[in-house]
Amino acid sequence: MLMKKCYIVSGFNPIIKDKYDGFLVGVDKGCLYLTLRNIEMDVGIVDFDSATDDELEIIKKHCGKLLKLNPIKDDTDMEHALKYVEELGYKEIEVYGCLGGRQDHNLLNIKLLYLSGLDITLFDEKNKMFCLDEGKHVVYKNEYKYLSLFVFEKANVKLEECYYNLDNIDLDINDNYTTSNEILDKFCTLTINKGRVLIIQSKD
Repeated sequence: MLMKKCYIVSGFNPIIKDKYDGFLVGVDKGCLYLTLRNIEMDVGIVDFDSATDDELEIIKKHCGKLLKLNPIKDDTDMEHALKYVEELGYKEIEVYGCLGGRQDHNLLNIKLLYLSGLDITLFDEKNKMFCLDEGKHVVYKNEYKYLSLFVFEKANVKLEECYYNLDNIDLDINDNYTTSNEILDKFCTLTINKGRVLIIQSKD
C-alpha cells in the first residue's frame, strides 16, 4: 500500500491549508494554529514548557494522539517529529512553520533537510526548500521567481532553461554565484552528475 504524504506544521507563522490529504503532525505552537482552525491532527507533539494546561486540553480534543516531550532533551521538537514520522514509514514530508524564527533553529532545520535521506520540503510564505541527489530532475517554477542552488560538499551540475545555465560545472561550498537565478519558462532541468544540492525557490 502506497503511504500518503506527511505534513508537519510547526510554530512560526505556518501556512495553514484548508485540507490535508495525508498524515498531519502538529509540533509545538503549530498544534495551536491547527486547533484554532478546527483542523484535526493525527499526532500533536509539544514540550511541557510550550503549552499551558488549558492549551493542552484544547489540543487533545483536536488530535488522535498527543506526545508530550520533556523540554530537557538532546533533540529539538522538529528533529523529534522527523524521526517519529520516519519510523512510521513516511518518506515524502512537507514542513510548514519551521523557518523565520530563531536563527539557530532555522540553521538546524536546513541542516536536517540536507542530511536526511527523506523527501522533505520546507515552506514559508516566500520560500520553498528541498534537496536533490544525483540524476536528472525537472524543477517547476510555479509562483517562485528565483532559483538558487547551494552545496556543502563538492558537486557537479548541469542547469538548463534558466537565465544563467550551467554546463557540467563543479561546485563547492565557496561558490555563491548560483544564487538568485531565474527559470525562463514553466520549468528548468537540473542534472546532478555528482553530489547533493540544496534548492531554494523564492519570491519577493
